[in-house]
Amino acid sequence: MEQKWQSFPCDTHMNVVCFVDKLTVVHERKTWEEALEHCRSLKKQCTVNNGQQKCTLQHDLVTLSGQSDYSHVRKRINNVTDEVWIGLRFLGGQWWWMKGEPVTVIEGLPHCPDHLSSCGTFSKTTGRISFTDCSKKLQFICQKAK
Repeated sequence: MEQKWQSFPCDTHMNVVCFVDKLTVVHERKTWEEALEHCRSLKKQCTVNNGQQKCTLQHDLVTLSGQSDYSHVRKRINNVTDEVWIGLRFLGGQWWWMKGEPVTVIEGLPHCPDHLSSCGTFSKTTGRISFTDCSKKLQFICQKAK
């Protein structure tokens, strides 16, 4: 019997992995800062050159760029609490994604929140981004860098 390689579209249901999901859902509850530190500690690659250590981050809190990201994350968090931390924070009078990108417009985010320590959450019930005090302990989602 001659065996050959076959390929199928990634949305075809198979008993093998067709694509690598870059998300890691963490069920442990942590503050936003603790969650960020946890994500950034995952599989960090470090090298030493001339006695100096340089590390490359491999993971961060998840960034949601559009409706397809919202849908994908919503499907992945079905076994967690309603809200999870995402990589969104209010700093210096502006909302920022932890990848360094300023936020354009997200429905429901105030221009200037009541708490100066406000961080982004994502709700599996509503499928929307919201915010809360960064010291609250929530489950969270890490995203592998591209």
